[in-house]
Amino acid sequence: MRTTNSNHPFFKHPNLIKNLIPAEPHLILVSDITYIRVGDGFAFLSLVTDLFSRKIVGFKLHHSLETAGCIHALNMALDQVPERQKDHPSFGSRHSILFEGLHGHFT
Repeated sequence: MRTTNSNHPFFKHPNLIKNLIPAEPHLILVSDITYIRVGDGFAFLSLVTDLFSRKIVGFKLHHSLETAGCIHALNMALDQVPERQKDHPSFGSRHSILFEGLHGHFT
């Protein structure tokens, strides 16, 4: 059963990280949402993956597509960033970019 239709007339955001190769963990986090049939309905699994290690660093199984599940998974991933990286000057700008991206999508 196919669940994704990528051939649609809606705007598709460009993949800005397609050719980037992170030099260390926690520099680039990617995310996705999938759904899982549970009884008569569905549950939604939000996943955040560290592009460097390819490990899942954040997740949340939730009952709806509301942003709370995605934000929980993202916060779980960000909680794993070592203090030495949080002290780096670029960490603040990364959070600003992240916030702007989230802000643009959810307001």
